[in-house]
Amino acid sequence: MRNRILVGLYFASLVCGLCHAGNERTFDLANAPAPLFSDPIWDGAADPAPVWNQQAGEWWVYYTQRRATLQPNEGVEFCHGSAIGIAASKDGRQWRYLGTCQGDQGLGDPIANNCSWWAPGILFHEGLHHMYVSWVDGIYKDWIGKRFIKHFTSADGRTWTYQSTLDLSSDRCIDACVYRAGSKWCMLYKDEVHGSRSYLAQSDDLYRWAVVGPTVTDVSHEAPFVWQWQNAYWLVVDAGQRGIRAYRSQDGLTEWQFNNGLLFEPGKRLKDDAKGGHPGVILLEGRPIVLYHVHYPPDHPLYRTNRTVLQAAELEYHDDKITCNRDKYGRP
Repeated sequence: MRNRILVGLYFASLVCGLCHAGNERTFDLANAPAPLFSDPIWDGAADPAPVWNQQAGEWWVYYTQRRATLQPNEGVEFCHGSAIGIAASKDGRQWRYLGTCQGDQGLGDPIANNCSWWAPGILFHEGLHHMYVSWVDGIYKDWIGKRFIKHFTSADGRTWTYQSTLDLSSDRCIDACVYRAGSKWCMLYKDEVHGSRSYLAQSDDLYRWAVVGPTVTDVSHEAPFVWQWQNAYWLVVDAGQRGIRAYRSQDGLTEWQFNNGLLFEPGKRLKDDAKGGHPGVILLEGRPIVLYHVHYPPDHPLYRTNRTVLQAAELEYHDDKITCNRDKYGRP
């Protein structure tokens, strides 16, 4: 799973990895392409984590580089052996591929190291990039294997140094989102052993984490992402066949109340004609922009609907509800 806004840096206003600060940051959603980005290597960009890279002066979107065009492919093998890709843009209108994250622990070469990398959560704090990324202990054809969240740091956002493997609530924890609430850093993540619900962990320093317990438990889901907006904390999750669900909390820690469903009905833009998945949010001048992936139809004779692209849309607030018209900008 991250301006990822919040916390005065990419993250300054408290939120899962993005930070907004400065009028030079623009995202021209009205003229952004649809799809926003397609991975040029495997056509499998998924799980977007947007953040403003201060050194480069542009948006970087980290994503799971699924091997969607893998042949032969059996089962969900295409979701494994994945690296973490990076897409970059100065204004949201034109995007380019920067390659994949490099680093130790097999981060830059998952195939050679028989592992998989998923769903990065990125934030920038006190001059250092932090990545909390999901690691799978193999390249599988089914949804099996152990999964842990690993912490890396980087000076430039491209080359990463391993810090630790987090000791959380089970051996199948993925999809970290880090944000600030109260006096502590908070992490929401998916615990697949405990019903695929969001669990909360807290830290004083971004390195040592203590599990608090389950926090969003009404339905199974993944991909939690938090930001602050409209005098509250907001959370979006991917609830699979239920679509993306949005919640609100006053303190960002407790009493997450379901607010609305988002991006369930297909859109009219190119390759936006299926429900949205695994959202990440940019908050820019009080305006939230949601990035998400789409398994676009039609079925391909070889790849079925394994291929995914990234799309972007605006989140709005009407009558106490968060809403999203994915067709507001861009031509069908």
